[in-house]
Amino acid sequence: RTFTTSAPSCSEKDVVIIGAGIMGCATALELQRKGFNTLVLDREAGAAHGSTSFSSGIIRTFYSLEETTKLALEGHHYWANWEEWVRSQTRNDGCDVAEFTPMPSLLLRDVACEDWIQTLINNHRVLNIPMEEWDLEKIKHELPWIDWTNYYPPRRIDDEKFGEPNVKEGDVHGALILPMSGFVADPQLATQNIRWAAEHAGAKFAFKQTVAKIHKNDKRVEGVELEDGTVIKARVVVNAAGPHSNKITEMAYSDGQPNDMKLTTKPMRVEAAYMDVPKGVDFSKANGYIVCDTNLGIYFRPDVCNTMVVGGQEPACDPLHFLDDYNNNDPAFTDEWEHHVYRANLRMPTLGIPNASRAQGVVSAYDVTEDWVPVYDKSNIPGYYMCIGTSGNQFKNAPVVGKAMAKIIEEVEAGRNHDGDEHCWVGLDLS
Repeated sequence: RTFTTSAPSCSEKDVVIIGAGIMGCATALELQRKGFNTLVLDREAGAAHGSTSFSSGIIRTFYSLEETTKLALEGHHYWANWEEWVRSQTRNDGCDVAEFTPMPSLLLRDVACEDWIQTLINNHRVLNIPMEEWDLEKIKHELPWIDWTNYYPPRRIDDEKFGEPNVKEGDVHGALILPMSGFVADPQLATQNIRWAAEHAGAKFAFKQTVAKIHKNDKRVEGVELEDGTVIKARVVVNAAGPHSNKITEMAYSDGQPNDMKLTTKPMRVEAAYMDVPKGVDFSKANGYIVCDTNLGIYFRPDVCNTMVVGGQEPACDPLHFLDDYNNNDPAFTDEWEHHVYRANLRMPTLGIPNASRAQGVVSAYDVTEDWVPVYDKSNIPGYYMCIGTSGNQFKNAPVVGKAMAKIIEEVEAGRNHDGDEHCWVGLDLS
């Protein structure tokens, strides 16, 4: 069987996107709005049924790189005006719309992380992003249920010094507050909103479809072939496969064509814990904070129904668990879940530790590059593009990335030399 994603007269605009996570859906929406006839394929049963659905959904502006801070700042405006971007099609169709909950980020400050904090302050100052600097007295007043002891460096629970204060450096000495933050409690719904908007614009989606081969001629890609033998013709193929991206890259270069990419991607297994909030704390009656705690190597944020999410920041003491194949990811919790929970209890002494039968959370994987920076680019194969290596920190940037990917594809397919002229204007200077 063979079918195309558009009429022959529009074949130069045919696009197949592999992956219906938030990146693939955002790219599809923006390409379709530009007039590209777009088909999104995914091996799962629906949009964001893969790793996107396990995202903590944190929307923040702080990154070490100024360029990524720009991206996140622009992305924040999309989340704050979500229905405007998806053009309210979901609401008009009687479907739920994802909600963005504004909530400040609180970044603990200690001697060890001060250089990093200063980098963030400089980035926010250059871009005029609001911020506040609180001293220890202020944060103790605002969050009295948190223990501000300095435990640096992060340790594993089997370390004999776990839980011992860093007496030499004293307590953490304050916090950086970034008001332009928040979270999306339902990342899957947010992605489905984008999918519905893309479908309303004319994009097509096909689920439970696994790509087995990328077709090429001696000049460029020609389309993809599915496991059942179906061939889909397209002039453009976009790899947005998340933790499966390395397998799609292997397909693209399976004919022996040299891959000139200096970065690779691979899935890295991660766990996060869902817990009740500390005793005596009610986030439904008081403003919460998204806490970035490099002192202990964790982050935590409030969630719906007065619960919270606790995850890790890959501290040096914790081994990174890379997978050869995301399909082999074991969904059972390991000691990683325990480390998150025990570290969180040092910061919040009334939090409590659930017994094994009540352990809740998620197990998923990040699509990681060597430097934790994503790849949004063309390749040396004409027609093959990559939206990969998001490394667990790009969910918030998806609306802007969708626009950037659509612009890159539009310009390159029109003959622009993206390698020689990298500037890409999408409403924000990202060069």
